[in-house]
Amino acid sequence: MSPCSSCAAVSESVAESEFDCAAVAAETGMRAGELCGLRIEDVKLGQCFVTVKQSVWRGKVQTPKTANSIRQFAISQKLASHLRAHLSTWRPNLLNLVFATKNGTPWDQNLVVKRKLHPLLESLGIRRCGLHAFRHTNGSLMDRLNAPMKIRQERFGHAPGSNLLLGTYTHTVEEDDRLVAEQLSEMLCPNVAKLAQEKTFADSEGPVIQ
Repeated sequence: MSPCSSCAAVSESVAESEFDCAAVAAETGMRAGELCGLRIEDVKLGQCFVTVKQSVWRGKVQTPKTANSIRQFAISQKLASHLRAHLSTWRPNLLNLVFATKNGTPWDQNLVVKRKLHPLLESLGIRRCGLHAFRHTNGSLMDRLNAPMKIRQERFGHAPGSNLLLGTYTHTVEEDDRLVAEQLSEMLCPNVAKLAQEKTFADSEGPVIQ
């Protein structure tokens, strides 16, 4: 099984597991520390957007890896629905983290891999890997989709390329970003039923989910 198909299998199996973080990792390609540092206020389910503003390393909150790592990008309606389900059972914690320990403290990514990802992979008969494998897969899938390079760079939090045309005259188009998110979702979870119109996500329950 190729890395791409392996991560797709994990993503599709997440609905039956507790490792919701894997679904986010697969579609967004976020770094492990960014996933651990994701806060409730960074997730806009009604607009299907995620903002990366902080990271967690060894259980400690810190600034993202680089200035370019602070970014905003679209997520698919499927992932928004998945996150809505996750947040419906979310327990408040002092840092308002989407993913936290039972004590409400930030995840340690190494423990997450050992205690959550590896058992899930073993149950699926997939060779062990780390969270960074989802980032590699995401990049490969965007390449397969022929996603604009500017979109890839901004979703990944990479600095613009040294090519003057790319860095100066190419601009992000929101529609392209949304299209890439939806196409990634289709590749990762092709058997999940189509969701309702955007109105479904605007009707959030409670002040936590936006």
